[in-house]
Amino acid sequence: MTTHAKSTNKENKCNTDDKASWLGIQSTVDMLSGPHDRDVWKEIIIKAIVQGSLQGEEEEEEEEEEEEEEEEEEEEEEEEEEEEEQAAAYLCYCLDGVIEIFAILIANISGSKLEAVVVEVVVVSQAVIEVVVILLLVVVLVVIVVVVVQAAVLAVSVVIIAVIVKVIVVVLIVVAVVVVRVVVVAVTIVVTIVVVVVVVVVVVVVVVVVVVVVVVVAAVVVLMVVVAMIVTLPSALTLRIILRHKP
Repeated sequence: MTTHAKSTNKENKCNTDDKASWLGIQSTVDMLSGPHDRDVWKEIIIKAIVQGSLQGEEEEEEEEEEEEEEEEEEEEEEEEEEEEEQAAAYLCYCLDGVIEIFAILIANISGSKLEAVVVEVVVVSQAVIEVVVILLLVVVLVVIVVVVVQAAVLAVSVVIIAVIVKVIVVVLIVVAVVVVRVVVVAVTIVVTIVVVVVVVVVVVVVVVVVVVVVVVVAAVVVLMVVVAMIVTLPSALTLRIILRHKP
C-alpha cells in the first residue's frame, strides 16, 4: 500500500512537473525564437527536461535502495538481538533447573545420610589422593631411571670418544714422525745432489777458466815472440850485410 501510494504521488508530481515544464517551454520558445525556430528549441528543451527527469528518477531509485538496505540491516540486528535474548533465557532456564535439582537432593538427604555421604566423599578423595601420589612416585622413578640411563650412555659414549680420539692422535703422531723422517731423508738426498752438482759445476768452471787463461797466456807469449822477431829481423839483416862488406 505504501509503495503504491508513493508511486501514485510520483506520477502526479511528474504530470504536474511536465505541465509546468511545457508551459515554461512555450513561454521560453515564444520569447527566444521566431516562428521558424520554435520546433528546434522545443526539441532541445524537451531533451533537457527528459534527461533531468531521468536523473531525478535514478536518484530516487538509489535513495529507495539505500532505505531498503538500511531496513534490512535493522531487521538483521533485531534478529540477532532476539537470538541473543533467547540464548540467555535458555541458559537461565538450564541454571534454574540445575539449582532446583540440587535443592531437591539436599532436601531429600537427612542428617545421617549427609554424614554418610560426606564420609564416603572423604574416603574416595583419600583413595584418589593415594592413587595420584603413587602415580607421581612412579613417574619420578621413571624419570630418575631415564636420567641415570642417559647419564650412563653419555659416560660410555664419552669414554668411547676419548679412546677414539687417543687412537687418532697416536696414528697422527706416528704418521707425522714417518712423514718428517721421509721428508728429512728426501731433503738430505736433494741437498747432497745439489751440492755435488754445484761442486762439479764449480770444478768444471775453474778448469775451463784455467784452460782459457793458459791459452790466452800462450797466445800472448807467441804473439810477443813473433812481434820481437819481426822487430829484430831488419837489424839482424843489416848487421849481416855490414859484416860481409867489412874488410
